[in-house]
Amino acid sequence: MYAWLFGSFAGWLFRCIIYAITIPLFALIRIFTSGDFASRKSGKLTKAQLSEAEEKRRMAGCQDIVLEFAECLGFIGREAISRSELETLIDSGISPQDLAQAIRDRIDDFPGVMLGHMQPPNESIPIKLPHTLRDRHMYII
Repeated sequence: MYAWLFGSFAGWLFRCIIYAITIPLFALIRIFTSGDFASRKSGKLTKAQLSEAEEKRRMAGCQDIVLEFAECLGFIGREAISRSELETLIDSGISPQDLAQAIRDRIDDFPGVMLGHMQPPNESIPIKLPHTLRDRHMYII
């Protein structure tokens, strides 16, 4: 009964046509039912996604700036600007560059003895000994 399907040219041609139709059909069914197609969107980002990505980038930059100042000038930075002031500046939407400048301005305005300058890769940072630490510490340069 099925000898023609496997023993003749017509059977071979029929099998090739069936494979050519069913394989792409099953692939399309699998794509549509897997859920990836429903959640897949165009490659363009919406304005909300762009603003969310920009906000994450800004927050990461502000965090890097705060950690850099805490590591390099934490002895005077903690006295010059409080954590709550930093939080209000960051929550108000300040850029990382403006935050670094605000911290630098606060450190410059804080009273203390100028000890020298630190040379990080990007710019020169003045090192100042605050009067609160001056009574307890002595530096020999």
